[in-house]
Amino acid sequence: MTRGTDTTHLAAWDIGGAHLKLAVLTARGGTLMVAQWPTPIWQGLHHLEQALARACKTLREYPLQHVVTMTAELADCFESRRHGVQQLVNLLETQFAPAPLYFYSPVGLLSTAAVRADPLCAASANWHATLQYTAARLDSGMLLDIGSTTTDLLPFHNGEGLAQGGSDLERMQHGELLYSGVVRTPVYTIATALPWRGTWQPVIPERFADMADVYRLLGRLQAHQDVLHTADGAGRERTDSARRLARMAGTDLAGATATALQEWQAVAGYLEERQLQQLHAAAARLLSRHPELHGTALVAAGAGAFLSARLAARLGMVCIHIAELLHPPLALRQQAGTSASALALAHIACQQLGNSSGSAAETATQQR
Repeated sequence: MTRGTDTTHLAAWDIGGAHLKLAVLTARGGTLMVAQWPTPIWQGLHHLEQALARACKTLREYPLQHVVTMTAELADCFESRRHGVQQLVNLLETQFAPAPLYFYSPVGLLSTAAVRADPLCAASANWHATLQYTAARLDSGMLLDIGSTTTDLLPFHNGEGLAQGGSDLERMQHGELLYSGVVRTPVYTIATALPWRGTWQPVIPERFADMADVYRLLGRLQAHQDVLHTADGAGRERTDSARRLARMAGTDLAGATATALQEWQAVAGYLEERQLQQLHAAAARLLSRHPELHGTALVAAGAGAFLSARLAARLGMVCIHIAELLHPPLALRQQAGTSASALALAHIACQQLGNSSGSAAETATQQR
């Protein structure tokens, strides 16, 4: 994996606008750590700086080399995506120095100098790493990575990715990126009315509640997936989520009784179904473009992987959790599914940086 030492570990980072994800492989390629921290970068870059400092503190006993992918450059604290990449490169180089640092791009691993020369070459490429890893291990199927904010729908066939889009703009146009997730997505983007006490109650188009409230009420979210602030900054108990959901309908939670919670759990179940319908429509569109994928595997990843089995049944596909391909220790299986992009990136970089003929990053940089 490394050049010049058999003790250097590899830290793979996926820097999103809402979460920092980390996967660490030992010098022998075993999975040492998979973790996630909240980083609401739109509120300021200091959130990322603090999370990086906490993460690096846990790793200080290990000699490391680092590889990074990012989507955070899209956060509106940056004047442009290009500016965002440049700011992140500067921050990471300072944080990780003097350890080796590489950036993932679809053409290979790049040096900081290469990314500075062409910042967008490393922008929003985490999906490509996960797709590349998955397609190399399954013949055909669709990778469905349902995250906190977005969903990646990535078809592959004969070991090759079939994605038509590159940038977020293109991927949305081609239906391969859907801004719908199981934590941060506002409820009003999922439904405009709710079935409530025998009527269709209009939904207020304000961010009073997020889909995390829906999945807390339904008991779907794991603790490590539910780390961001709530819509009103209050608690994460089911009564808190029911209260926020009631506000979406312009009313209040009628006490913390079992009956009151059941009423809003039923509403939450409807919202889950509406989100499933969104995902079903997006996946059906891609399958109509790639009919050869009918009956193949749907690979489930992300915080919303719990939705994938039901979606696979509707699509006539076999559901496989991505942890079955990543092979993490059993204790890290859930974290691996949530942070699949970081762990997939770690395995890709482990292979590429282990080339005895020289660094894959140097080769890719020369090709550019």
